[in-house]
Amino acid sequence: DNFALSDPLLARLPAAEWSIGHFRRDVPDGYLETLETGENRIADPDLSLYYSKLQFVVAGPLNDWDRIVEIWKFNTGQYDYLLEAYK
Repeated sequence: DNFALSDPLLARLPAAEWSIGHFRRDVPDGYLETLETGENRIADPDLSLYYSKLQFVVAGPLNDWDRIVEIWKFNTGQYDYLLEAYK
């Protein structure tokens, strides 16, 4: 889904080209393999770390304290530096 309508990682990456409507995102190297295998194979080390943390937030145990802490870190921008290469 290059428009990132249902993808938590792609939705957080900037749009490559856009106009009114849906915003197309470029798929990072290794991301499709990551989705296919379930193993993090994203080539960019910062984006790989970001994805690992995001995956824990999205798919981790619902009421786990560590997950709640990670949600807080995402919401307060503590991992934004990992996306600098994509701005």
